[in-house]
Amino acid sequence: MPVLNKTTSSSSASSSTRAFTVTPRLMGLVAASMLSALAGACTGILPFSQCNQDADCSNDGVCQDNICVAGETGDENASSETETGDGDGDTSGDGDGDSGDGDGDTSGDGDGDSGDGDGDGDGDGDGDCTVTSQCQSSQGTDFVCGKSGTCVNLLTTECQRVRWPGNADPNDLDAAALDSVVWIASLMPTSPPFDVLVQPLENSVQLAADDWNNTVELQGNRTIGMIFCDVTGGSAVAEVAATHVVEEIGVPAMVGPIFSQTTIDVAENVAIPADVFVISPTGTSKEITTLDDNDLVWRTIPSDIYQANAMADRAAEWLPAPANVLVLYKDDAYGSGLLTDMFSKLDAQFGSSNFVSIAYPDPASFTNPADLQAAYGAVIANALGAFGGPLPESVIMLGTSETKDLIQGYVGGLATIPTLSVPRFFLSHGGVPSMELIVDTITDLNPGLAAYKAPLIGAVEGNAPVIQDPDNFAAYNIRYRIAFNNQDAITASSLSYDASLVTFFAMSTIAAEDPITGPAIAAAMGDLQDTGGTAEIGRAHV
Repeated sequence: MPVLNKTTSSSSASSSTRAFTVTPRLMGLVAASMLSALAGACTGILPFSQCNQDADCSNDGVCQDNICVAGETGDENASSETETGDGDGDTSGDGDGDSGDGDGDTSGDGDGDSGDGDGDGDGDGDGDCTVTSQCQSSQGTDFVCGKSGTCVNLLTTECQRVRWPGNADPNDLDAAALDSVVWIASLMPTSPPFDVLVQPLENSVQLAADDWNNTVELQGNRTIGMIFCDVTGGSAVAEVAATHVVEEIGVPAMVGPIFSQTTIDVAENVAIPADVFVISPTGTSKEITTLDDNDLVWRTIPSDIYQANAMADRAAEWLPAPANVLVLYKDDAYGSGLLTDMFSKLDAQFGSSNFVSIAYPDPASFTNPADLQAAYGAVIANALGAFGGPLPESVIMLGTSETKDLIQGYVGGLATIPTLSVPRFFLSHGGVPSMELIVDTITDLNPGLAAYKAPLIGAVEGNAPVIQDPDNFAAYNIRYRIAFNNQDAITASSLSYDASLVTFFAMSTIAAEDPITGPAIAAAMGDLQDTGGTAEIGRAHV
C-alpha cells in the first residue's frame, strides 16, 4: 500500500480551530410589510377573463363580453369617448382608466403594479415579506424570506439542494417552524473531477446538521437549514454561489470552500464585506492566516507552514538520497505557497542544478476537458525532460485530487520511453486521499499500464496532518455508514463534520433575542476551545 507520513498532530474527530475574539456587529434583516389584499371591481377572475356572469362582478357590476362593467348609473360629466359613464375614458366604469379592476394599472389584476399579482407593486412577482411562512404560502416551498425582505428562491444553478431541519418536508412544517430556520451554506466542488473525494465532505456537513437538529436547538427554538452549492469551476463559480447565499438569502455563515485559493477569493470578495463567517475544512494556505478578515475566516486544519517544513524534512531523510528532485505544484495559493515555504530547504539539500519546479494549471480553471488534457500533457512532457537526459528520481506533488491524473499520465509517459523504473512520488496532504486511487485505477484508461501497478505501490508516499482521534473517528464512521448506504467516510470528511458542528455550537451561544450574525459566531469561537485539555466529551457532558 502507499505510505502515509503523519507529520502534524491534533485531537478530536478532526482538528481544532484558531481562537479569536471580536466584537459582534449586528447584521439585521431588512423587513418590509407584505401586501396581499387585492382591490377592484371584480373578484376571483383572471385578467384575461374577468367574468362569466353578473355574479362574478362586485359593486353591482354586470358582465359584458367577459368584462365587468358598471351598471346603468350614467355620469353627467361623461366625455365624448366611448365609456360607461365614469369619465375616465375606459370601458369599465370604475373611474381609473384601466381594464376594470379599480387599481389604476392596465393589467386587471387589482394590485396596482404591472400585472404579476403579488401585491407589492414592482411587477417582479417576488412579494415583500417579514418571515418565510409568508413566502411559502405565496411562492412555494423553495422560497424563503431573504436578506432584503423579499421572497427569494433558495435554489440556483449552483445551489441545487436544500435540507430542511430533520430532513422535513416544508409542507409539513407550521409557520413557527418555517420561520425559525437559520440557513447555513455549504460551498464545495462536488462534480467531476472532484466528486469522488469531495462528496464525502459535503455528506459530512449534512450529517452534522442532522445530528444537531435531531438532538438540540439553537436559543430561541431556532433550527438549522442547509443550502448545498456545487462550486466546481473555481473561484468564479464559488463567488456566484456565495453572492446568492450571502446577499440574497442572508446566511450568517458558510462551511467551505475547501480549496485555499477559492476560500481566499470568496472570503475577500463576498463574505468579509458582508460580515459573514467562513470556515474551511481543508484550506491550508498560510495566506488564510493573514487575511484582513475581522476574525471571520477560520479553518479546522493546520496551516501549510507546518506541512512545508514537514515535507522538506522528510525529503532530507530519503535513503538512498535521490540524485535529483522534481516538484510539480498547482499554480494557486496552496501549491505555490507550499513551494515557497519549502524551497530554501530543498535547494540547500539537493542543489539548484538537481532541483527543478514546474507549475501546472488549476483544473478548475478549465471548462473543456480536452484543453485540460492538452495542458497536462505539456506539463508531463516538460517533467520527463526536466533534467535533460536523466529522468527525475523523486517527484514531489503539491496539489489536490488532480495529482492522480498527473501521476497516471506521468507513468503513461514512462511507458513510451519505455522504462519500468518509477520515481518516488511524494504527495502533499491535498493529494493524500487519492493515493489508493492512483494505484487501483492505473489501468482504467490504459490497460497497457498494468505492469506499473506493483512498482507504484511502493513508490507513492504522502504527508498529512493527523486529523483524527482513533476512538472518535470510529464512532463518527459508524454514524456516516448508517446515513450514507454503508459507505466508509474518508479521513478528510471528518474535518467537514467538525467544521459544521463547531459553527453550530458557536451559534448556540447567541441569545434568543439576538440575531445570529457572522461576527457573533466568530466572537464565540474562542470560548469553544479547551486549552487545558480538561473537557469531557460526550452527550452526557453537553
